[in-house]
Amino acid sequence: MLGPAEHSDVAESALLQERNVDTGAVRQPDRAPGDLVMFLLSIVAVVIGVVAAVLSFPASQNKGTPGTFTAREESCDRHGGCWWDGTFVSDDGRTWSDESMKSQELHQNGDKVRAQRVNGEVFRRDSKAWVVFSVPATAALAYVIWFLRARTLFRRRTTRSGA
Repeated sequence: MLGPAEHSDVAESALLQERNVDTGAVRQPDRAPGDLVMFLLSIVAVVIGVVAAVLSFPASQNKGTPGTFTAREESCDRHGGCWWDGTFVSDDGRTWSDESMKSQELHQNGDKVRAQRVNGEVFRRDSKAWVVFSVPATAALAYVIWFLRARTLFRRRTTRSGA
């Protein structure tokens, strides 16, 4: 079994073997096309997650237009996610809109729940929806950082071994 020092020597040897004998150039290790796709999807996930979290954060502080959401029709996807289509009416009666909302408090057509309209979306009062967007965005950001750090470390090692 190899110790930490021997593992380092083996890795260094592998990097040196990647060197082209004729030109002295170091070639990047073969990367699967999936690496680049995963990197790009992670960037998209970060952007979407950050935008959605920023837009939904005011709902956690009840900074939206307060009102009542009345359920009209439930829709479910094949993955078990359900939401209600219905009508949002502000407390002052000035805002009426057809909206969709997820809520565990709604069970049948005609059920009402206190809600708020924030940035064109309807949320429950004291909503924590921003957390739902923030967690995957944070995981995607961690992957992006890891990916970029791994590339930087590889370039440093190949530059040092080529000197």
